[in-house]
Amino acid sequence: MTPNQPFKLTYRAITIVVLIMLVAFALRTVLLFDRAAAGNRFIPEPGSDQARYYEYALGFLDGSWPNEAYWFHPLPSYVFAGLLALTNQSLVGMRLILVWLDALTCAAMAGAAWLMTRRLWGGWLAATIYAIYPVSIFYGTTLLIAPLATGLVAWIGFFTLWQGERLSWWRTVVLGLLSGALAAGRMNIAPIAAIWLIWLALSRPGWRRFLGHVLLWGVMTAAVIAPFTAWNYYITGGDFIPVAQTGPKEIYMANNRDAGGLYASDIALENVDTNFWNALWRDIEVAPVRFIGLLGRKFALFWGASEPGNNIDYTETAAISPLLQVLYPFNFVWLVIPGLLGLAMLWYRDKRWFVYFGLVILWMAFSGTVTYGYSRTRYPAVVPLMMLGIAFLVQLAVSWQHINWQHTAKRYALPVIITVGIVLFPLWALAGEAPPLPPKRTYSELPADAIAVNATFDGVTLVGWRPIEQWPAASQGWVAVTRAYTVELFWEVPAPTEEEYQFYLAYIDEGTRYAAVDRAIGSISYPPLYTSDWEPGTLHGEIVSVRVPRGVPLAHAGQMILGVYRFDRQGLIHNVPMSSPVEQANLLLQQIAVYDPKDIPAAPGLPTTEIDFGGQIALKGYALSEEAIELYWEAIQDVTQDVSLFVHIVNEAGDMIPMQDGPPIADLPTSNWMPGYPLEQTILLPQLAHGVYEVYIGLYRTEDGQRLAVDAPDYRLSLGTLAITAD
Repeated sequence: MTPNQPFKLTYRAITIVVLIMLVAFALRTVLLFDRAAAGNRFIPEPGSDQARYYEYALGFLDGSWPNEAYWFHPLPSYVFAGLLALTNQSLVGMRLILVWLDALTCAAMAGAAWLMTRRLWGGWLAATIYAIYPVSIFYGTTLLIAPLATGLVAWIGFFTLWQGERLSWWRTVVLGLLSGALAAGRMNIAPIAAIWLIWLALSRPGWRRFLGHVLLWGVMTAAVIAPFTAWNYYITGGDFIPVAQTGPKEIYMANNRDAGGLYASDIALENVDTNFWNALWRDIEVAPVRFIGLLGRKFALFWGASEPGNNIDYTETAAISPLLQVLYPFNFVWLVIPGLLGLAMLWYRDKRWFVYFGLVILWMAFSGTVTYGYSRTRYPAVVPLMMLGIAFLVQLAVSWQHINWQHTAKRYALPVIITVGIVLFPLWALAGEAPPLPPKRTYSELPADAIAVNATFDGVTLVGWRPIEQWPAASQGWVAVTRAYTVELFWEVPAPTEEEYQFYLAYIDEGTRYAAVDRAIGSISYPPLYTSDWEPGTLHGEIVSVRVPRGVPLAHAGQMILGVYRFDRQGLIHNVPMSSPVEQANLLLQQIAVYDPKDIPAAPGLPTTEIDFGGQIALKGYALSEEAIELYWEAIQDVTQDVSLFVHIVNEAGDMIPMQDGPPIADLPTSNWMPGYPLEQTILLPQLAHGVYEVYIGLYRTEDGQRLAVDAPDYRLSLGTLAITAD
């Protein structure tokens, strides 16, 4: 074919593509039955997303689904429901049709590559590569979104390239429908469907035609999405959810301060106490270097050869499939190298297509970096990389004899360097059981703002701990119910040890354990680095959260207790007591009180006052009688130190009646008071002899005896006079 020949299908071209599709179908069918024979999750594992899509499809057929706002993207379930209806609800029949639908993607690849290379054999090569690429074979046999989304990306790419031949209204309609379907299936990569509009703008079709195509595309895209949005709006009573609710939680799970970039529950997620966007920003503030390192790890996962899986695993499946074992060396890197060089080639051939494909790959890499680093997350990226790789190889083949190597070397030196860097980076970033990214929190000495403890538990020492500004509970001495108490612990081993020590941090009130975290020391954040792998002289920091549940006694001082234990070879737990600075079972890290800011009790019915003690505590009311003093206190701000109350009862001769000092509230030190929370205290008076007495009170810091300033002589407030008469 000549380079400028218009797009035209021939029976011969179609026949060869159909044969390639049959090969793709055969390979996927072989793997499908390999998996069935091995019992390798041919029937979706209960609780997995594959099982959910399948169950929802059955629910749609029997009328029980949807019954709430969509949580998972709904496209797979509706596709599966249609196929189940066609096959009389046969799981095998549905899966065979899905395999054929994946094989159809070969046709989109063939058409796209033909348009890019202007040679039929280029299209056949692209279709063949997709047909035999082992990861494509694998995903084509799953009930995941990945193969559907990848097929949609391929068809969007094909129709976009076809628009480059001659702008057509009907193709814009198709692109809109495909874009809407992609949004219903994979919202995180849906923006790539709109990138063709940037290409269209760069093609300068005239502003009227441009706006017309944009409007038509937008209407068709919205028409596909609108039913899902309308259902969500209806069932939630007015919430605007365009497609599905998945999103913020997954972003947080993949990027929090403990995450490794894969789907996993961790301390940060288990104890999140605000919306996920706020929680993520807070984690980034606390550990910005680690966050950058985590993005680096996921960037490496995106461009590397490995195929990380969770409830469906490519490597695990390859172990039971002779077919995948033969094709296994053909990995993602073999697509990356020619694909990126093909992108560089477009810079010199047609910058419009360079922008289009560059933005598609850039968005996919960005999406794969900010979400999970799983194989199935990045899988749709094989489409543009295959298209670009075939374009590069075809160009190389047809111009081999005419290449000016010196000129070509100058042109492609930088792209080659970038490509080599992208290929080599994962080899470093993902190396070993404890890879360098994201970095662990290590210190050469205890930070200046930390509280030294030096509590030794056998072979491991808690050197100190510190509150974290973003979680004020430890600094203010109290925590709101359902909020997290969060601190950073600093551990070290005095000498190398073979033990993998465990620890717990628990909130305990009057002997009852209400909330706790139990983990191996060094395993809170990814990558786990256990005490058996530590070197003496290095402090290991771990941010630990304990979220306080409802049902905890309120306005009462509980304790944050830290303990260490280990497992023996039989898996039995052995407590490791603290041996220094004192011998005891565990360590009292801090007293802490719990409040419910949404349920503040009414103020006591006492005569009101407004007396300020040191700008920290206010006496809001009191009553004095022969039997008792009733006091109503509130903290004006967080009280950082414990304060004691003195009561002076002075007779007419100036003698003081003995009274015992103590905290204003017996079981609640002032360092655990929540500002604005009303606290009532009743102090019983001793039986006084006949006479007149002056009653004074005051507050002083327990640590050094310094009185809190109050507007009274000697910082001693008079409550009034008691006149005791004879009975």
